[in-house]
Amino acid sequence: MRERLRSADIWIEGSRSFRPIDEHLMPRSTFTTMKEEDRLGLGVGSDGAAWLNEVKQVLDFNLKRLAYRARAGKLDGVRLEAGTLIVTPTVGDVPAAAEELNAEISEMYPLVEVPDLLREVHEWTGFADHFTHVRTGDAPRNVSAMLAGILADATNLGPKRMAGASKGISAHQIGWMRTFHARSETYRGAQACITDAHGGHPHSRLWGNGTTASSDGQFFRASDRAAKRGDVNLHYGSEPRSKFYSHLSDLPISPTESEAAYVLDGLFDQETILDIQEHFTDTGGASDHVFGLFALVGKRFAPRLRNLTDRKFHNSRRAMPTRR
Repeated sequence: MRERLRSADIWIEGSRSFRPIDEHLMPRSTFTTMKEEDRLGLGVGSDGAAWLNEVKQVLDFNLKRLAYRARAGKLDGVRLEAGTLIVTPTVGDVPAAAEELNAEISEMYPLVEVPDLLREVHEWTGFADHFTHVRTGDAPRNVSAMLAGILADATNLGPKRMAGASKGISAHQIGWMRTFHARSETYRGAQACITDAHGGHPHSRLWGNGTTASSDGQFFRASDRAAKRGDVNLHYGSEPRSKFYSHLSDLPISPTESEAAYVLDGLFDQETILDIQEHFTDTGGASDHVFGLFALVGKRFAPRLRNLTDRKFHNSRRAMPTRR
């Protein structure tokens, strides 16, 4: 039953998570209107047949060029042996001196209490004001209780234990803030506020212009009552765990699910001012479908793939003998 719910083979009337698949789609009338007005925002032309024909020609040309360069030994770090393309693994490009400098600078940082850090970041950015009341839309009046509620969510302590570790804040106040102010959309708005503050800082410009992004999943072992809600993935051990895909507002997913289905969510389900044009993932976030969807929305997908020889190039024409 659980697997069929997840795959949308069955649904629950009135449910937000397990509603019919058609309710997730744009109404056909809206789609038709937006298509006629050229407002779909896709990275391809409206004439699908013409676009496919162009892509086929570009793909065939690039594969032929790849085959020629592989035969001629003109690919850096890549060679062709017995018709098989062999890619030399990349090595880390961080100099040892940079690692030493990083360690030296890290030792200079003062030890800061997390609640004090949250308060200071709020004073810089005002991110806590995005946790609006579910009914009135007002910002939290008790910012300290709101920050304690955020910390309780982050550490999984709960209102009672967090109140016991706080001064001047009761479990009732923390519970009130979590009930009426802490929601997925308010977390998303607060995270966007902090991200925009990062992007506006002069130091961030040293790393780029904010048009690239990356994502990855992290596994956390489930304990106590949470163990009953976790799943087992023998790749990460036999104990129940949950996976958090970091760029999705810390959205938890089952560790048995592929990360690829969640990659695009991080680009579109966010409220920052960033205009992401290129996205990086590891092998877990890559699939043929994601490559295709990135092309449709006019963005570049650049995963770091392991076991590259197991991947196949999909060509519309007959593959050349020198490629496998």
